Amino acid sequence: LRPVEQDLAGHGVKTLVIVPDGSLRLVAVGAFHDGSRFAIEKYAIATSPGMSMTNTERNVPIDGVLLAGLSTPGSVVDKLSRGAVSQLLGPLAANQFGPPTLLASRSVRSMRGAAVALADAPNDAASRSAALRDALSLPGVGKEVMEIGKVAGGTRLLDQAFTIDNFRREAESGRYSVIHLASHGVFGGRSDATYLLAYDDLLTLDRLQSLLRSDTFRRKPIELLSLSACETAEGDERSPLGLSGAAIKARARSVMGSLWPVSDDAAVDLMTSFYRGLIQQHLSKAQALQQSQIELLHKPGFAHPFYWAPFILIGNWF
Repeated sequence: LRPVEQDLAGHGVKTLVIVPDGSLRLVAVGAFHDGSRFAIEKYAIATSPGMSMTNTERNVPIDGVLLAGLSTPGSVVDKLSRGAVSQLLGPLAANQFGPPTLLASRSVRSMRGAAVALADAPNDAASRSAALRDALSLPGVGKEVMEIGKVAGGTRLLDQAFTIDNFRREAESGRYSVIHLASHGVFGGRSDATYLLAYDDLLTLDRLQSLLRSDTFRRKPIELLSLSACETAEGDERSPLGLSGAAIKARARSVMGSLWPVSDDAAVDLMTSFYRGLIQQHLSKAQALQQSQIELLHKPGFAHPFYWAPFILIGNWF
């Protein structure tokens, strides 16, 4: 950013919109550092897969919030075959990412720990399911849904209530301009291997895109889809920006996604602060994300970019 920094300052630029290509899609621009400050401390930052794909309409009111979260999975664990878990998660099953203290202190919204649970579990189906439920539990999700609900109101679908049918029925009711999903996420490189976990089944990329392309959202496009899970903005050449990019293509105006596995605790604090800024303080989406990331990086134990930098805003930044 240094070559253009004087120009940005001269024009009073407060928000940067990045249109990344290639490996830059996986870079957290907010974590760029000039020797004294992170970029997020100077600019609100948004990402666009292409300006022609971005709806730049301003000041669309927030009208209804649907909060869906999975803290304790149900029968969905039986949809995860041993082979699929091993194939997708085996190379990183040891959770070798993030600060060294992460495993000892905070759970991660990643499927990667499930491979370890499968390896240690007895061979019978009941024991396997129980081991997966335990490994995939996310205590922070319940708190996240409750805390955001206090700020934003809306409808809450937590655990047993967060089934595929319940979620589809509520989403297609037309009562919500914001949908927030807090769960485990997997990017598998194919539409059928890219999904979020609901209580009873997989919310696949195909299902999500079909929902967002329904008549309900054709008449009233969703204003913001928050994917509070792991690697929901990670993609490849065929699917840039992963689940998040696919949601933008399916006409969501804005998507909040993540570039790498996220800390359960960090997600609770950041998302609650984000909605407080967006709904109560009437900040733009990019400004609300900036404020929440700055708050988190100054909180003891969360200063490392691992905790706050993976969250990115894609699409409309107003």
